[in-house]
Amino acid sequence: MKRWLEKDPTTANDDITWSISKTSAATISNDGFVTVKKYDSKKPANNTFTVTAVSELGKTATATLTVGEGKPANEVKIYEDKAEPEEDVLLKGTVKVDAGGDEPWTGMDVYAKMIAKDGTDYGITDDITWSIGKTKTEIIRLTNVAGTEATLEPVNVGTAKITATATSGKKASFSVKVSAALNGLIVDVDTAPTDAFTGQSFTLGVERDPEMNNDALTWSVWADEACTQKSKDVTINAKGVLKVKNTLQADAVYVKVQSKKDKKIANTDGIDKNTLGPQTVRIGLNQSSINGIAVTNITNAKDPKPVTKVWLEGTKQKKEDINKAKTDIRIPVNGVYQAEVIEAVEGWDNGTVESFSWTNSNSKVAEMVPDEKAGTVIIKPLAKGTTKITVSGIKVTKWNDDAKTSAKTAKVIKAQFTVNVIQPTTSLKLNKTDIVLYPKANKQGVMQKQSVSLKATMNPKGAADLVNWTVLDKNGKTVAEGVLTNKTKASGKNNVNYKVEFAAPALGDVYTV
Repeated sequence: MKRWLEKDPTTANDDITWSISKTSAATISNDGFVTVKKYDSKKPANNTFTVTAVSELGKTATATLTVGEGKPANEVKIYEDKAEPEEDVLLKGTVKVDAGGDEPWTGMDVYAKMIAKDGTDYGITDDITWSIGKTKTEIIRLTNVAGTEATLEPVNVGTAKITATATSGKKASFSVKVSAALNGLIVDVDTAPTDAFTGQSFTLGVERDPEMNNDALTWSVWADEACTQKSKDVTINAKGVLKVKNTLQADAVYVKVQSKKDKKIANTDGIDKNTLGPQTVRIGLNQSSINGIAVTNITNAKDPKPVTKVWLEGTKQKKEDINKAKTDIRIPVNGVYQAEVIEAVEGWDNGTVESFSWTNSNSKVAEMVPDEKAGTVIIKPLAKGTTKITVSGIKVTKWNDDAKTSAKTAKVIKAQFTVNVIQPTTSLKLNKTDIVLYPKANKQGVMQKQSVSLKATMNPKGAADLVNWTVLDKNGKTVAEGVLTNKTKASGKNNVNYKVEFAAPALGDVYTV
C-alpha cells in the first residue's frame, strides 16, 4: 500500500526520508510503499508498527498501522463473465473457440473467484496474478487486467493455457484452443505481376479472412479463365512459386488458389470475400529473347562500374570468366545494380531488362529488393560474408517466323557476380602515435637507417578494411623516403602491421603516425 503525505505548504518539494519501526512486520520503500510481511499470531504486539516521514529540514510526520489477520484463498475458480451473472460459465479443461466462420470469436471477459477455507468468498485478502503458458507463437493476449478480472483476445491459432494464481499459491487453469475457419481467400495482387516473361519466377501470396487462418492451400494454373485446361506455359508448386517456361504457346495464364480443407476459391479485384466463385488472377505472358547480359554497379550514378563480363551468344569467351567479377559493399551501405541487354534478337520486341530474373545464393548475407527502375535491384547487406548474384534471361535459338509458337527452342543466358559484404571499422587503435628516435652512426660516422614496427587494431571483430598509414615530421610534412601513405590488408586478428623505415633520423626529430 502507498502512504500519502500531506505537505504544508502543498507546494513544498523537500525530499522525504521514510522509515518503519518494526521491519519484522513490514518494510517501506524510499517513496513510501509499505509491504506487509506477515501476521504474528503468537505476539500480537508485533503487528503494530509506526511509519515515519522526515523532511530535509527535519519536519516529521508519523502514522501507526496495525496488521490484521489475513484471510487467504483456499481455492480459485475461473469464470467467463456473461452479461447476466446467473449465466456465468465455469472455465476448466479445454475451451474450443473459432475465430473465423459466420460468427467469429473475438475474445471474452473472465474473472477469478477466490474461496476461503470456510467456504465463503468475501473478506479474502489475497491478490490474483494472471499468466499465459509459453507457446511458440502468441495465441492468446491478456488485456484489461484489473485484479481478479481480465480480457482474453485471440491472436493466432493454437492452444494456450491461462492461469489465475492467488497470493496464497492456490491457482486455477484452463486452456483455450483457437481455430479459424476460412471465410475467403484473395490472391495478393502485389505479388502477382500483370505481365511475366519467359524464364521468370514469382512467389505469390494470399490474403486470408481471417488472417490467422492457416489452412493448407492448393495452387493451380490454367490456360483459360474458366479453368478447364491446364497451362503448358507455367508451373506452380505447393508454396505458390510460379515459374514461366522458356518458350510459350499462349499470351496469358490464370492462377487459382483454394483451401484444401473446404475448397474455398480465391477471388480478386475487390470482390466481396464471401463471394467464393471461381474468380482468378490473370497474368500476361511474353516471349523474350536476348543475346547477352552485362551488369553495372550504378550505386555511384556519376561513375557506374561494370561488375560482370559481357557474354554474347556465339563468342569464344569462356563461361567461367563470368564468375570472376566481384564487388565489395559495406554494412549498412546498399549497392544498386542494373542489368543491360547486349544485342536483342531481331524480330522480337521483348528482349528487355524487364525479362531478367535475379537470384541470390545467400540470403543471410544480403537481400535483393527490386527497384522502381526496370532491370534494377538494390542489394541490402545483412551480415559479413559473400553471396553470388545471378542475372538470367532467355535466348530463342530456333524459330519459324511464320509460326513462332510451333517451332522454337530456348536456352538460358546468365551473368554472375559476387558481392562481398564487409564489416567496416568503427574505431582504430594504434600502438604508437608518436615516434622519437636517437641517431645511430656506424664506425665511419655515417648515420644509419632505422625502422619502427607499427600496429593498428581495428574494431569491431571481423572488420576487414584497408588502413592508410601516414607518418609526418615535426613540421607536418610527409616523411619523404619509404614512408609515404601505404595500404595493407588486415590479418585475421583485426591487426594491421606496418614497418616504417627512416633514412637517417637526426637529433630532435619527432614523427607523428
